[in-house]
Amino acid sequence: MGFILFPPKITKILRALPAVIYMSFIFFLSSQSSPPLFIDITNIDKLIHFIEYFILGLLLSLIQLPLKILISLGIIYGGLDEIHQSFVSGRDCSLFDFLFDSLGVSIALLGVWLWKRKKSL
Repeated sequence: MGFILFPPKITKILRALPAVIYMSFIFFLSSQSSPPLFIDITNIDKLIHFIEYFILGLLLSLIQLPLKILISLGIIYGGLDEIHQSFVSGRDCSLFDFLFDSLGVSIALLGVWLWKRKKSL
């Protein structure tokens, strides 16, 4: 049985779907007044932000857009997420959280870009 081929427009949407679903999950978590932290370590939330946005970066890499645009999308979403948290009871907007969001998405996307570049040589 062969692969089902979709029109290019549908293929672009399907490539973006995992990132959009994951961004919705991030929005849901950010809407919680006190998200569950299973480990009580000082500043563990920064690591969680980094990992959360690293995963987003990996999912954004599925979309066929230039690297600068993908990184910009991830960083903008991280900023909007922090602003959104400022409206949630018990949450606040944190510059350091935004920094770790930005680092996570950027390192993931740059890593995928380097891996693809090395693979094509």
